[in-house]
Amino acid sequence: RAEFWCIVSGQCVLRVSPLEDEPKVNFMSERLIAGQIRTIDAGVAHQVKNDGDEPLVILEVQYGAPNERDIERLEDPYNRSE
Repeated sequence: RAEFWCIVSGQCVLRVSPLEDEPKVNFMSERLIAGQIRTIDAGVAHQVKNDGDEPLVILEVQYGAPNERDIERLEDPYNRSE
């Protein structure tokens, strides 16, 4: 599935891998602030990190075929990986 993000409040760094076949390398980083929007294509590895002082609020809309099995935790300080 693809995702549409709107940054409602706060700021973050979005890391996106442009290579679908090698999602763990060559990440590109982009700073996002409140009011900005981004789309993330299906199958593209991505991570977000709140690097600001205020809470980060993201409105995320997923579209396409729903499939929670496509989630792969690349780095997770909360130990949510299986």
